[in-house]
Amino acid sequence: MKTVCKILIVSLLTVFVITAKAQSLSPQDAIVAAMKNSENDWNNGKLDNFMKMYTDSSTMMYPA
Repeated sequence: MKTVCKILIVSLLTVFVITAKAQSLSPQDAIVAAMKNSENDWNNGKLDNFMKMYTDSSTMMYPA
């Protein structure tokens, strides 16, 4: 479980850094922008756009 979380965190941070460089934003501003976009996509029912932030290999795990 810890390995999955680490992979997810690294993947998300990579997306944020790439976004920051593409938009000339600081990493902090890129993270805020990505999270706002994610929030807006979720609230507007745009699940495909919401999920673009995550890797195809991401999984959700619940405690047993």
